[in-house]
Amino acid sequence: MSGGGGGGFGGAGGTPGLLGTPGDGGLARTPMSEAYRFSPQPGYSPGGAVVASPEQLSYYLDSLGGPGGAAGAAGGFGTAGVAASPQPGDGLMGAGGAYGFATASPGGAYGVGGDADQGGAGVLPVGANAPLYRMTWMPKKAAAVAAADTPTLSPSSPEEVEDFVVTVLAAQQDWLELWTERLREWLAGRVLQPLVAAVAGAHEPVNALLQQFSQAPRLPPLPDILGDARPAGGGGGDVDGVLRSLQASLAQAVATQPHAPTTPKAKELLAAVNRYADLLALVRGKRPSDILPPSNAAYVWARLQQLAAGSCLKLAAGSCLKDFTWNGGSAYAGRPWSADQLPTDSALLLYAFAAFLDAPGWQFTAPPNCQSEGASQPLYLGTLASGAPRASAACSAILTYRPERTGRDMDALLGLQLQTASPLFCYLAAGRLLVLANYQYEAVFHAILFFLQYHKVRYGGAIGRQHMDDPDLGLDAVIRPPPVGAVVALRNRVFGGLGWFA
Repeated sequence: MSGGGGGGFGGAGGTPGLLGTPGDGGLARTPMSEAYRFSPQPGYSPGGAVVASPEQLSYYLDSLGGPGGAAGAAGGFGTAGVAASPQPGDGLMGAGGAYGFATASPGGAYGVGGDADQGGAGVLPVGANAPLYRMTWMPKKAAAVAAADTPTLSPSSPEEVEDFVVTVLAAQQDWLELWTERLREWLAGRVLQPLVAAVAGAHEPVNALLQQFSQAPRLPPLPDILGDARPAGGGGGDVDGVLRSLQASLAQAVATQPHAPTTPKAKELLAAVNRYADLLALVRGKRPSDILPPSNAAYVWARLQQLAAGSCLKLAAGSCLKDFTWNGGSAYAGRPWSADQLPTDSALLLYAFAAFLDAPGWQFTAPPNCQSEGASQPLYLGTLASGAPRASAACSAILTYRPERTGRDMDALLGLQLQTASPLFCYLAAGRLLVLANYQYEAVFHAILFFLQYHKVRYGGAIGRQHMDDPDLGLDAVIRPPPVGAVVALRNRVFGGLGWFA
């Protein structure tokens, strides 16, 4: 396989190396234009600076933090001492930290770095508070619909919920308690624990194959990027650029030399690199996108590990996800949980469920956010595709806003107000909208169960391209009706005391 200018796989388009980043060649420009340099309300912030975008917030923090702030003298990723882009002879990763990556200085309100594409944050002087900025994380149209509709929703009564369960879902209200425990077990054993293991070991097949291609540098373990072991606290430094260059170089090599002896190994390496990148995007809340509010990747990784910890079969409390808090989370970086900074456990579980439907068994075989090809009904995750589906076409979705379309042929699991400490879960199906505001702790579990049972009744168990009894999903057992008149024991709990009927 032919190599590029930097040894190994050359960058596409004649780039000097896998980390080669062309500079702008111009003078530094601040994010604040002359028209908005001063605030019409001088008391809004020190110096009258307007903060209306992430870039302006970073610039504002830099001005407070001085030379040690986000941008500092290094610029680029907002880090001090970032290694220069490698020259052609520098090898695969170039100069930098232990794995060839530059590290970032701590920042942000809790002393942790943000995501790589959000820039760094400066160090505020003692006693100085940064202005609050929270980006809009939904499409403008979706945000407008959510803002207009969410306050008008009235909680569904227990009678309305029971009628929906019986008439639409062909189930019984008494089954939900058992199904909820099964779902918690499934989420812990099938989703969270394998995800933690996949993230922890994603670098191993990549580095083993890179060694076969005589590439000395290695990709770092994802926990080192996502956790606090590295100062960036989830930023990732230059790893995104390395991944893009590797993907482009390998894809080009496979396409241009399909019959070369090294092509099968190159395909295997490309698949391993893609999975590494997909898992990184997932923990960053971006696969699928538009479901999890903007969140600190280090916290998401830490909380996923906490929720997955322990075996369901050994818990004395008799319940999986024993640390689950429906309207909160865990303390992080020495500060208590806050809805302004961190997602709720309910939002995390909804996101993990959607991500697993997107990649069953954590095998990423298709583009994210939509499953339409080869499916009896399309499945949309996060947002509805522009111009689709048609008003008369059946479709399913997991959304964070109320869709304009509410016909009988559409069903949707809705997670509203996920950026607050009062998440609201709804289920839309058969032209009816159930608002599970009174269920609180069980709301996210019941909404998922309604979604699954409706797909079993309406589509025979099909969910997008998958089927509920596929080995990688294993969802059919979660909503299996209990035998008539039976008493079911699950771990140290007994269900069925009220008497089940067909």
